[in-house]
Amino acid sequence: MTDANKHVNYDDANQRVAIFIDGSNLYHSLEENCKRFDLDFKAFSDKLCKGRRHFRTYYYNVLRDPDRNPQAYQDQQKFLAALYSTPYLEVRLGAAKQRGDVVIEKGVDIMLATDLLHMAWNDLYDVAIVISGDGDFAYAMQTVKNIG
Repeated sequence: MTDANKHVNYDDANQRVAIFIDGSNLYHSLEENCKRFDLDFKAFSDKLCKGRRHFRTYYYNVLRDPDRNPQAYQDQQKFLAALYSTPYLEVRLGAAKQRGDVVIEKGVDIMLATDLLHMAWNDLYDVAIVISGDGDFAYAMQTVKNIG
Protein backbone atom coordinates (compact mmCIF):
# COMPACT_ATOMS: atom_id res chain seq x y z
CA MET A 1 0.00 0.00 0.00
CA THR A 2 2.92 2.34 -0.45
CA ASP A 3 1.53 3.50 -3.81
CA ALA A 4 -0.76 6.44 -3.01
CA ASN A 5 -2.93 5.61 -6.02
CA LYS A 6 -3.38 1.95 -5.14
CA HIS A 7 -7.05 1.01 -4.92
CA VAL A 8 -7.94 -0.97 -1.81
CA ASN A 9 -10.67 -3.53 -2.37
CA TYR A 10 -12.66 -3.64 0.86
CA ASP A 11 -14.71 -6.58 -0.42
CA ASP A 12 -11.72 -8.94 -0.59
CA ALA A 13 -12.76 -11.92 1.55
CA ASN A 14 -9.11 -12.89 2.03
CA GLN A 15 -8.18 -9.69 3.84
CA ARG A 16 -7.24 -10.20 7.49
CA VAL A 17 -8.96 -7.66 9.74
CA ALA A 18 -7.72 -6.61 13.18
CA ILE A 19 -9.97 -4.44 15.33
CA PHE A 20 -8.55 -2.24 18.09
CA ILE A 21 -11.11 -0.86 20.58
CA ASP A 22 -10.44 1.95 23.05
CA GLY A 23 -12.89 0.56 25.62
CA SER A 24 -13.31 3.66 27.74
CA ASN A 25 -13.94 5.82 24.72
CA LEU A 26 -16.46 3.35 23.31
CA TYR A 27 -18.24 3.10 26.68
CA HIS A 28 -18.62 6.89 26.95
CA SER A 29 -19.82 7.15 23.34
CA LEU A 30 -22.45 4.47 23.95
CA GLU A 31 -23.48 6.18 27.19
CA GLU A 32 -23.76 9.59 25.53
CA ASN A 33 -25.34 8.56 22.24
CA CYS A 34 -27.27 5.34 22.89
CA LYS A 35 -27.98 5.25 26.64
CA ARG A 36 -27.12 1.53 26.59
CA PHE A 37 -24.05 -0.67 26.93
CA ASP A 38 -25.20 -4.15 25.92
CA LEU A 39 -23.03 -4.37 22.83
CA ASP A 40 -22.53 -7.86 21.40
CA PHE A 41 -18.81 -7.67 20.61
CA LYS A 42 -18.84 -10.77 18.41
CA ALA A 43 -21.66 -9.39 16.24
CA PHE A 44 -20.04 -5.94 16.27
CA SER A 45 -16.72 -7.38 15.09
CA ASP A 46 -18.42 -9.50 12.43
CA LYS A 47 -20.26 -6.44 11.14
CA LEU A 48 -17.03 -4.45 10.95
CA CYS A 49 -15.27 -7.26 9.09
CA LYS A 50 -17.95 -7.30 6.36
CA GLY A 51 -17.23 -10.90 5.33
CA ARG A 52 -13.46 -10.54 5.48
CA ARG A 53 -11.28 -12.78 7.69
CA HIS A 54 -11.46 -11.67 11.32
CA PHE A 55 -7.93 -11.96 12.68
CA ARG A 56 -8.70 -10.64 16.15
CA THR A 57 -10.39 -7.90 18.17
CA TYR A 58 -8.41 -6.22 20.93
CA TYR A 59 -10.24 -4.41 23.72
CA TYR A 60 -8.24 -1.91 25.82
CA ASN A 61 -9.29 -0.47 29.17
CA VAL A 62 -8.32 -0.21 32.84
CA LEU A 63 -9.49 -2.18 35.86
CA ARG A 64 -11.78 -0.40 38.28
CA ASP A 65 -10.66 -0.05 41.87
CA PRO A 66 -12.68 -2.50 44.02
CA ASP A 67 -12.05 -0.43 47.17
CA ARG A 68 -13.26 2.83 45.65
CA ASN A 69 -16.45 1.54 44.03
CA PRO A 70 -17.20 -2.13 44.74
CA GLN A 71 -20.37 -2.19 42.62
CA ALA A 72 -18.64 -0.68 39.57
CA TYR A 73 -15.84 -3.21 40.03
CA GLN A 74 -18.31 -6.13 40.18
CA ASP A 75 -20.14 -4.83 37.10
CA GLN A 76 -16.87 -4.54 35.23
CA GLN A 77 -15.87 -8.08 36.25
CA LYS A 78 -19.11 -9.44 34.74
CA PHE A 79 -18.51 -7.42 31.59
CA LEU A 80 -14.90 -8.63 31.31
CA ALA A 81 -16.00 -12.25 31.85
CA ALA A 82 -18.29 -11.88 28.82
CA LEU A 83 -15.44 -10.37 26.80
CA TYR A 84 -13.04 -13.17 27.79
CA SER A 85 -15.52 -15.71 26.42
CA THR A 86 -15.91 -13.89 23.08
CA PRO A 87 -14.13 -15.71 20.22
CA TYR A 88 -11.18 -13.89 18.64
CA LEU A 89 -11.25 -11.15 21.29
CA GLU A 90 -8.36 -10.32 23.61
CA VAL A 91 -8.58 -7.94 26.56
CA ARG A 92 -5.63 -5.67 27.34
CA LEU A 93 -5.76 -3.83 30.67
CA GLY A 94 -3.73 -0.79 31.68
CA ALA A 95 -3.41 0.80 35.08
CA ALA A 96 -5.79 3.31 36.66
CA LYS A 97 -4.41 6.19 38.71
CA GLN A 98 -6.62 8.22 41.01
CA ARG A 99 -6.30 12.02 40.93
CA GLY A 100 -8.82 13.42 43.33
CA ASP A 101 -12.22 12.17 42.19
CA VAL A 102 -11.01 11.47 38.65
CA VAL A 103 -9.59 8.15 37.41
CA ILE A 104 -6.82 8.55 34.84
CA GLU A 105 -5.96 5.77 32.39
CA LYS A 106 -2.27 4.95 32.28
CA GLY A 107 -0.73 3.00 29.43
CA VAL A 108 -3.90 2.15 27.51
CA ASP A 109 -3.24 4.37 24.49
CA ILE A 110 0.39 3.23 24.38
CA MET A 111 -0.66 -0.44 24.44
CA LEU A 112 -3.12 0.07 21.60
CA ALA A 113 -0.65 2.06 19.47
CA THR A 114 2.15 -0.43 20.14
CA ASP A 115 -0.03 -3.40 19.17
CA LEU A 116 -1.22 -1.58 16.05
CA LEU A 117 2.37 -0.91 14.95
CA HIS A 118 3.83 -4.27 16.02
CA MET A 119 1.19 -6.26 14.18
CA ALA A 120 1.51 -4.11 11.06
CA TRP A 121 5.29 -4.52 11.06
CA ASN A 122 4.87 -8.31 11.40
CA ASP A 123 2.21 -8.39 8.65
CA LEU A 124 -0.45 -9.91 10.91
CA TYR A 125 -3.34 -8.00 9.32
CA ASP A 126 -4.30 -6.35 6.05
CA VAL A 127 -6.93 -3.99 7.46
CA ALA A 128 -6.86 -2.29 10.87
CA ILE A 129 -10.02 -0.80 12.34
CA VAL A 130 -9.46 1.51 15.30
CA ILE A 131 -12.50 2.35 17.44
CA SER A 132 -11.74 5.53 19.35
CA GLY A 133 -13.22 8.98 19.61
CA ASP A 134 -10.05 11.00 19.76
CA GLY A 135 -7.08 11.73 17.56
CA ASP A 136 -4.47 10.14 19.82
CA PHE A 137 -3.83 7.35 17.33
CA ALA A 138 -3.56 9.43 14.15
CA TYR A 139 0.24 9.33 14.01
CA ALA A 140 0.38 5.57 14.71
CA MET A 141 -2.22 4.95 11.99
CA GLN A 142 -0.28 7.08 9.52
CA THR A 143 2.85 5.10 10.37
CA VAL A 144 0.98 1.85 9.71
CA LYS A 145 -0.10 3.20 6.32
CA ASN A 146 3.52 4.09 5.57
CA ILE A 147 4.64 0.56 6.51
CA GLY A 148 2.24 -0.73 3.88
